[in-house]
Amino acid sequence: MFFTLDPHGTILSANKLGAKRMGYYGMAELIGRPWYVLFRRQDKKSLHECLVAYVNEPDTVCRWEECKLRKNGQSLWIRKAHARWPTLKAAPRY
Repeated sequence: MFFTLDPHGTILSANKLGAKRMGYYGMAELIGRPWYVLFRRQDKKSLHECLVAYVNEPDTVCRWEECKLRKNGQSLWIRKAHARWPTLKAAPRY
């Protein structure tokens, strides 16, 4: 799954596989939505902390296991890595 976010956590793009695995009909259904809607409520604090760390530290790559929520509410456990493009300068705001 591949998602591109703006510094505020809004989905700018998503690949077809990512959208399909999450239960969406296409990329357009995800674009413009806040990324945190794909996560369980209890995971959002740790996700936010990791995002702030790698936005503020350009060379940081975050790796972790997480439980995403599909569109229908079912859980999907995944292992992932996050890295940022060098142009991001602001910490995400939720």
